[in-house]
Amino acid sequence: MTLNLRFRTPLLRAARLRLSGAAVLVAAASMWVPSASAQSLPPEVATASSLSSDQTRRVQEFASAGLAGLKGDEAAARERARDELMAPLDTPGVSLAFRLAYASYLTSELGRIATSADDHAAFNALRVAGKLGTAQGMDILRDALSDKRSPVRAGAARSIRETIRAAMSASQSPLGQSKLEDVVARLAATLANESDPIVAKGIVLALDAPRAGASTGAQGALHAMAMEKLSESLATRLKTLAPDAEATGWTEAALAGVDSVRRTFLDPQRFEFTRQAGLKKQAATLSGQSLVLAKSRVSAGMRSDDADASMIGSVTNAAEITLLLVEGGQRTQTLGAALTASLESGNGGAFASAVDEWIARLGKPPFGLDPAQFRRK
Repeated sequence: MTLNLRFRTPLLRAARLRLSGAAVLVAAASMWVPSASAQSLPPEVATASSLSSDQTRRVQEFASAGLAGLKGDEAAARERARDELMAPLDTPGVSLAFRLAYASYLTSELGRIATSADDHAAFNALRVAGKLGTAQGMDILRDALSDKRSPVRAGAARSIRETIRAAMSASQSPLGQSKLEDVVARLAATLANESDPIVAKGIVLALDAPRAGASTGAQGALHAMAMEKLSESLATRLKTLAPDAEATGWTEAALAGVDSVRRTFLDPQRFEFTRQAGLKKQAATLSGQSLVLAKSRVSAGMRSDDADASMIGSVTNAAEITLLLVEGGQRTQTLGAALTASLESGNGGAFASAVDEWIARLGKPPFGLDPAQFRRK
């Protein structure tokens, strides 16, 4: 479910394109072309344990040329500049010294571009900031979650996801545990009030990113924290959805969240974390709210051949499995058969009754939740 946006690097070949001399000059002026000394950074620069004065100069020139490209007027040139700026960070064995030095020349200006009025320029700046993998880069992404523009918030969530995943697998990362916990908390706070379901799904995927780390220790604890906060925030948002909220988008966001939590509870390597009372409570709460959302959709007359019927089935399945795992008993699933009956008849009564039975069970041990909290506002 990750986006994978890749852009071709435009090449200016006057002979092949048969442009006149004047046309070549116009085309060249609209494209980012770094100076010959800054066209690329050799691998030995990106992997150096400490940078010489000459290497430092080359890094600074390369960063300056790329930033100029990001601020240009032509979209393809911006994308080229973005990809060029990110390329050195993909060098095998890239060093911490290079990463920090490189970031020192980029961060300030990237922050300004990320807040510019141009959505496309802001998105590209957020991609580069995320690729840096530094605390300062993460601060740019965290602040962008508060942007009024949905595309910018979505871009920030995507880049945060990539940054966290990279930090989980890196042998050396400038991002400490406290910084990662801070951004997880900010993601959750944003999710609880997010108005756009596409952005909400992106935030859910970002909160799932710590899964890429170790199943024990600090990384396992970060994953457990992210799952608990994801569950709490997404449940809050689902409960407060307006009646006219975009149904399909929020169902997709709910599925991404409840399925992420389900996979956590099914992972035997994370068993020690799934016994935590806070995580169990919030996972049950999210599952209950997801079932209430599914009930609302089915009760509106959904049929088995509707486009969203399969997605509703997936939400229902993930939510009930999670509840059964939290409950720890030997009960079996009941919602699937009830959902099938309602979808085939177009009458949501069977499914609504089965969901209501589950909501009533949430008021009993081991859940101990208030069934009234699952009433949609």
